[in-house]
Amino acid sequence: MFEDDEAIAAVLSLKLAANGATVGDETMTSAARAEAKIHRILPPKLRRTVDALISTTDISSTAGALPESGTSKTVAEAVAAQRLLRFDHATTSHTTQREVEPARLVRLQQRWYLFSWDRARSDWRTFRLDRMSNVQIGDERFHPRALPADDLPAYLRANFRGVPERTVVLTLHESAEHAADRLYRIDGTIEPISERECRYTAHVDSYEWLALSLTLTDIEFTIESPDDFRAYLALHASRMLRGARPPR
Repeated sequence: MFEDDEAIAAVLSLKLAANGATVGDETMTSAARAEAKIHRILPPKLRRTVDALISTTDISSTAGALPESGTSKTVAEAVAAQRLLRFDHATTSHTTQREVEPARLVRLQQRWYLFSWDRARSDWRTFRLDRMSNVQIGDERFHPRALPADDLPAYLRANFRGVPERTVVLTLHESAEHAADRLYRIDGTIEPISERECRYTAHVDSYEWLALSLTLTDIEFTIESPDDFRAYLALHASRMLRGARPPR
């Protein structure tokens, strides 16, 4: 049924799904079974090609899987049925009840979001799926509104101020190519400064994962901004140095 390139694309796509790069936990299991079935019936020569690709490709399991299958399914059903959606949405300080006209599920900055029309605020709003709870589909149907842009992810990157919550700018004393290979995860942009340095602009919800990533990659760096991140690292570096002192 497949041309060689189509079979390779199908197996690699299912492998991505099985590793959580595109879907939720339940579908990950189904994708793994489907990938195994297709793999078994590939001609030997093509199977060797696919095995070589898989063995030389790193597929991250942290690439932004849907956070909770029940939530994502309910949201998707509401979008497809054009019915109102009600849920509780938690922020770092409080929880609010929302009633929206759901429009699209969007993956942005390694997270999944619901893009929707918030009736109470008479405007488009974006909500993180992992912060939504008590999600319920209402009885009322709505007529879909025209989206503010054809390329919704690009529109959100340019206009959505909720992502990122913090921006950190670093000079990495490593080439842009090597830095991109060694960083555990990239939420932002890497721009070359010279053959031996690059500028990493990271967009993060908190400082914790960035500090961990910098520790694991062992890349020398200099903080350009903000001072808050410099103070955060200094505080925790002092604690670790105290812990590393030999006992008296």
